[in-house]
Amino acid sequence: MIQIPSGQFPLHDRNPQSFVPNIFYAKAEDYRAAPVSILRSGDRAIAIWLPLVTLNPKSQ
Repeated sequence: MIQIPSGQFPLHDRNPQSFVPNIFYAKAEDYRAAPVSILRSGDRAIAIWLPLVTLNPKSQ
């Protein structure tokens, strides 16, 4: 399974997908789901290139 978020949480703060004057005071109802589409067809192959991220670089 691949999860594709509309933001870079937890690297950056969550995006409520709606306007709020100050994100630090966003309420639960300010957060909305943001659809993300990956379009493909039978004659066009798709690829998703993902970087490898280590959780603890000191352990290598």
